[in-house]
Amino acid sequence: MDIGAVHGVDMLLEHPPRLDFDPNDWLGHQCLVFKAYMEAFNKVDKDCFADFSPLACIPFTMACIDVGFIGETEGLSSILAMMADCNRLLRRHRVFLHRYFSLPLADIEARLASRKRAGDDTWPPKLLAAIKERYDEFFEGENWLTRRKNGRIIAVHKPSYQNRR
Repeated sequence: MDIGAVHGVDMLLEHPPRLDFDPNDWLGHQCLVFKAYMEAFNKVDKDCFADFSPLACIPFTMACIDVGFIGETEGLSSILAMMADCNRLLRRHRVFLHRYFSLPLADIEARLASRKRAGDDTWPPKLLAAIKERYDEFFEGENWLTRRKNGRIIAVHKPSYQNRR
């Protein structure tokens, strides 16, 4: 919240994902989170900082596919829809990503545990590993996001998920 205050702009804070979903419906949950994040950004008509992004739902959903929590066919279909929505968002807003750091998996687990947020203590280790791998690939790789020289993200590209197998 201090970042927004220092720069004199609003700060959109991440809100915990809804917990009233079917725990076996990871795709449904991802769609709810994505929709909530898009709604938050669509309500903003001025500069702001945010500590979450609808873009992050794409690699998270891919990680769920990787570990078998979401079927590949329906997961990839949902990812393509998310990408289309994100690309529309990127045309309406100037979006820059600042990822502070990528932590080792053990540090991520420790940070989740220290948040004491409902559900953060139940993340399966194989999912956390897949999320870290997909986030690193998506946000730090060269093939997923098109950026201008100033760092502005202007497009999300079709994932090459099939090529990873």
